[in-house]
Parts: sequence; structure tokens; C-alpha cells
Amino acid sequence: MTTYTRYLHIPIADFATKPWHAILAEAINQIDVSIYHALLNQDTEIWDNSVTYEIGEFAIDENDGSFYVCLVEHTSASTGTFTAARTANPTYWSSITTRPESQGEWVTSTAYLVNNFVVKDYIFYVCNVTHTSGVFVDDLAAGYWSILADLSGYVGSQNVIESQVYS
Repeated sequence: MTTYTRYLHIPIADFATKPWHAILAEAINQIDVSIYHALLNQDTEIWDNSVTYEIGEFAIDENDGSFYVCLVEHTSASTGTFTAARTANPTYWSSITTRPESQGEWVTSTAYLVNNFVVKDYIFYVCNVTHTSGVFVDDLAAGYWSILADLSGYVGSQNVIESQVYS
């Protein structure tokens, strides 16, 4: 039986059962949709030409659905795309959505970006701070990483196949 979170009714993956990866994927998709709708409910609109944007105002790039926050008060160009406007004025906007990206096994002296995720000793971590890795325990203590999923207790059980832990 699947259990769910209290408020958003997101399925909680039971890593001791198969197929836990499908439950985790469903949960991540629900989180993504929830955050997306929360931002939409903050009067976030698709970026448009000839609009005055104030600092802290959000806009959506209609080409890829990503969200941006305005850093410099300005009026958008009368023609062109949001991508062209950000390229012409890179200090005006900051992305607030960065897609998670797997970096595989954690490695020393590697540049990691926010939302990268890695595996270290069968524990999945997500990067909180852009940094170049040093000693893992020091990076963890500094708050550079948060645990996403701890599979270390399941390694060797028939429910976790080692070759699939990294996929």
C-alpha cells in the first residue's frame, strides 16, 4: 500500500519494494506541478513585449515554461523574444527554475551547480550551493548538499540491484 504526504498527497516511495523508482518519479512530477501552479497563482504571467517589469516580479518564458525573476526595473523591448531580451540584458533577469541534473558518483575537485544530484555510498544528494567539491564530509557539513534518498540500508537486498542504483 502506498502512503502519501499530508498536504499535497504526494506518494512516498518505499525503497524496500518494487518498483520504487516509478513511485519516486511520480512524486517528483507532482512536486514539479505543485511548484509550477504555486508560481502561477502569484500572478506570474508569460513575458511580453512593451511591459514595465519591477524588481521581484516574475515572468514565464513561453518557449520552455521556465520562470524568471526581474532584477532590474525596466520596460521590455517592443519586439523580439524573451530569450533575446535576456541575452541583450543579462543582468535584468535571473532564472528561478534550474532543472535537476545527475552527475553520477560524487567526485573531489568537481564543479557542482545548484540542483545537480550525485550518489555517494548509495545515498543520493542534491546540491544546494554552487561550489567546487573538496572533502565530502566538509561539503556536507557546510550545507552544500541535502539527502534526496538514502538507499544505503537496502544495498545487497533483493529489492535493490546495484547496477540500477545510479540510473
